[in-house]
Amino acid sequence: MTCHHDSFWAVHMFGPHSMDGDLMSISRLTVGMVLVVSCTGACPRFVRAAHPEHRKTPQPSGRNPVPRVASGFFNGKNLKGWSTSQAKYWSVKDAAIVGHSPANVPRNEFIWSNVVVRNFYLSVDVKLAPDDRNAGIQFRSKKANATGQAVGYQADVGKGVWGKLYHEHGRGKLDWNERGSKAVKPGQWNRYEILAVGHRIWTAINGKLCVAFEDPDGELSGKIAFQIHSGPPQTVQYRVLNLTHDPKIELAGMKEKELKAKLTRKASP
Repeated sequence: MTCHHDSFWAVHMFGPHSMDGDLMSISRLTVGMVLVVSCTGACPRFVRAAHPEHRKTPQPSGRNPVPRVASGFFNGKNLKGWSTSQAKYWSVKDAAIVGHSPANVPRNEFIWSNVVVRNFYLSVDVKLAPDDRNAGIQFRSKKANATGQAVGYQADVGKGVWGKLYHEHGRGKLDWNERGSKAVKPGQWNRYEILAVGHRIWTAINGKLCVAFEDPDGELSGKIAFQIHSGPPQTVQYRVLNLTHDPKIELAGMKEKELKAKLTRKASP
């Protein structure tokens, strides 16, 4: 057996080469490391096994990007990678980011992730106590000022507003339906999912679709922040489960075609 057929594969994948009879030497510079392989016979099979990353099929041009689970978003132990102007309200307990105040909160307060999101899927378990308080998950948002007030999309949390889409310090109510109120379990952990791709936004609570909204005027990128709302003593817990960049369009048991069919737009004033 000769290497002639698979040599082309190796040359194509690894670049500069030289061959002398049945001896093939391949040299490749990768991130400061030179790899040299010399072999005969079934050599290319060895090359493939030695480089599993090259077995991946390149993403064809024009296709959607491959989904990527975010690293460094929240480590479950501390607030590394997060910032706030009022640290007294925020801590980590039992792998959840906790916003708590035993006294009245004068204004809305936020804790910000350093990670920028564009097209993404976020899954967070949320628990609010007492259950008549208010909170929210900011996304594709930015800080309005040095106090960390937010401008941008908010997936709302709280009695009467669970699952609704709000635009904090901006355009106000965007998708204001009652589906979230029917899906939420007051006083318990509730799974909140947010899917944003282009100008299309979907949310779900406990597996039930809440928001399906197309917003041509909206932000396409920004950061994620968690809110503790102004008002009486309260505790809100955010247990991050997953953040994926460039996700597949699927949510609440629905695939892309069905989710797109659910989309609505805000009527012009």
